[in-house]
Amino acid sequence: MYDQAFVQKLKQTNVSADAEKTKERVAALWKASSREAKKEVETLADISRASIYRVFSTGSLSVKLALPMAQVLGADPYYLLGKTDENNGCDDELLARFLSDHGYEKLLQTVKPKAKRKPRAVPVSEPVAAPVALQEQDSVGLPAPTPELLAYLDERTDEDLFMLLKSLLLRAEVDESARQKATLLKLILIS
Repeated sequence: MYDQAFVQKLKQTNVSADAEKTKERVAALWKASSREAKKEVETLADISRASIYRVFSTGSLSVKLALPMAQVLGADPYYLLGKTDENNGCDDELLARFLSDHGYEKLLQTVKPKAKRKPRAVPVSEPVAAPVALQEQDSVGLPAPTPELLAYLDERTDEDLFMLLKSLLLRAEVDESARQKATLLKLILIS
């Protein structure tokens, strides 16, 4: 994967093969993307959102914007430019070929792409001891902490868990079962 310092060395000249296809494809891809992915593209390309929206109206797409869009959003850069009609996804080899095709061979030789960090593996076969408070789960109807459940929870972001906690606290205001679960969770958090 290419970092912001590498992307800053790319030119902002139009490389689109078909402006109409570029308009449609970039707009559709952008609208289907998450807020976090959009922010990552903006940061990586170091451009404003207005510059991205300009692609929607002009169909002009530069290597400096096509590379981050392809890398972050997982799109084929040739598809974005209108050179192919199939979006076969994106990988490091395709990005390197894309950069070579647009005259960045020397830059590719001097700067090596950074590898994406692999997610931490959770050993599923090892049983995990449940906290003492979870041993009282039968009284409030909590599911048993299976390895799959623990792996699922480990994949959630802090923001996801915070939203789950907020929803539990809201339900606790009107539901006795949710109130018991919230109390148990509070005991776990302070222990």
